Amino acid sequence: MTELMLGLLLWIGANTDYTVTTALPNIVMTEKYNMCAAYGIGEKGRCDAARLHGFYDKNMTIYLRN
Repeated sequence: MTELMLGLLLWIGANTDYTVTTALPNIVMTEKYNMCAAYGIGEKGRCDAARLHGFYDKNMTIYLRN
């Protein structure tokens, strides 16, 4: 996963005006409802309706569904 992240950051830096750093984010693979809880959605029905597949938080962590 580290190699993928480095490759993506290099591509972003070369093809956009974004400033990229070498600090890689943490990646957390988790179950759907755990991810919803980390995102702030506590109700199962709202989680299902949100169709959340991943998100990036302010602590440089990427959450992805298993």
